[in-house]
Amino acid sequence: MTPYKTCLSLALCGLLLLSACDKKEAPPSAAPPIVHGPSVRIGVVPALTVTETIRQYQPVVDYLNKKLNINGQLMPQKDYLTVLEKLRRGELDAGIFGSLLCYRAIKEIGALPLARPEIGGDSTYEGLVFARKDSGIKDIYGLKGKVFAYVDRNTSAGYVYPRALLKKKGYDTDKFFKEAVLAGKHDAAVLMVLNRKADGGAAKDDVYYRLAKENPRIERELRVLHLSSAKFPDRTIAVRKDFDPALAEKLKDALIAMDKNEEGRSALKTAGFDRYIPTGTEDFRQLENMLR
Repeated sequence: MTPYKTCLSLALCGLLLLSACDKKEAPPSAAPPIVHGPSVRIGVVPALTVTETIRQYQPVVDYLNKKLNINGQLMPQKDYLTVLEKLRRGELDAGIFGSLLCYRAIKEIGALPLARPEIGGDSTYEGLVFARKDSGIKDIYGLKGKVFAYVDRNTSAGYVYPRALLKKKGYDTDKFFKEAVLAGKHDAAVLMVLNRKADGGAAKDDVYYRLAKENPRIERELRVLHLSSAKFPDRTIAVRKDFDPALAEKLKDALIAMDKNEEGRSALKTAGFDRYIPTGTEDFRQLENMLR
């Protein structure tokens, strides 16, 4: 072989070697992306702090996500009225409601109630009207011309109930008290009366009695004047009118079956609930009658 052919052969071999070295093994095909189920944006109003509310409800949402392959998200809101308005505008898919705003959501925007939690065999609350013992006041009618602490206009126990008592006796609810204040929260209404900033007030019974356990002054210094015969559904989960009806039914079924399996019971325990029970428009009948 001539020197020229030898050099040419060596050059060709080198090119082949370089070409082989440049070839890289084809990467394995990428894993398919995780497919999230339908998004369910759930509005919730913190009873205490946002962190505590998320800690309470997140295990329930996680359970539903896993059980139904959905992408449920808790979205804290400043108040129930905001939850209602965002449901109306389609910015939320579901809400966890107090009784009055859930009733309004049903009536005003066609929301569908699904279920509510039961604690110690109870899933409702009553309204209380109270005053200081040393005032000598025996009933709400003795508060005429006094300062009264409501909670908020959108609460059953802290606003609708005491006004219904007055209307039943034919009083003008807007002129009965010398001054009516909005405390903002149920515990704040109790403390206003306890600390003599109001002569009487109204609140949820469970909040009142919880505070009474924490503060012995309440039992010692305050008197319950009235307890509502009506029972108001609490913490109802409701979905907006145009929510997928098949998914709504699955959500309801999954909630009311949570206490039937270990994973569900664990989530309920973290939330402080015993179980979820079915809830429908008929559960708001007593409240509806009170509003008439």
